[in-house]
Amino acid sequence: MAVSFDFDAVMMHEQTRATLPFERMARSLPTDLNCIVLSGDAALRRRLVAATELGGWTECQAPLASSELNSASRGEFQLVVVDLGSSLTADLAGLEAAVDALVARPDTLLVVFGSTDSVEHEQWARCRGAFAHVPGVAAGDSLVTLFCEAREVTERRFASADRRGVFTGSRRAVPCFG
Repeated sequence: MAVSFDFDAVMMHEQTRATLPFERMARSLPTDLNCIVLSGDAALRRRLVAATELGGWTECQAPLASSELNSASRGEFQLVVVDLGSSLTADLAGLEAAVDALVARPDTLLVVFGSTDSVEHEQWARCRGAFAHVPGVAAGDSLVTLFCEAREVTERRFASADRRGVFTGSRRAVPCFG
């Protein structure tokens, strides 16, 4: 079950799409919707990459080692997917620094997969302004739907920025404890 922290994102998408002429909306969207998947579990990483591609993300990187994570953290991604249940590195501080660098841009969405019943993983996601926190990943969950919704939010943000000439999305501040 996904817990969404960007409550108005999907509802506003249809209104935005309806008010923009198709030609203008097509110009305003980025040509490539890039994402990065960070997971230490190879099977889950492949599954998440496949789900992002089915969800409409153009290019998806999935670093296999913490050394690759450092170079990837300098890239520009519209979606960052983090699996805290099996992270790439035992160094949580290094993972936090890399994720913080990746989501520093205001038009980047963060999706966090945590261990089931882990309050710490949910707090970690909330402190970083995550779009969604998913407590545990089961064989039957609808990951493609989650990534489709994230793509729609990204498209809405770019369309809104084009209409006003500036980026208008906002990352909600959530108090962090601990």
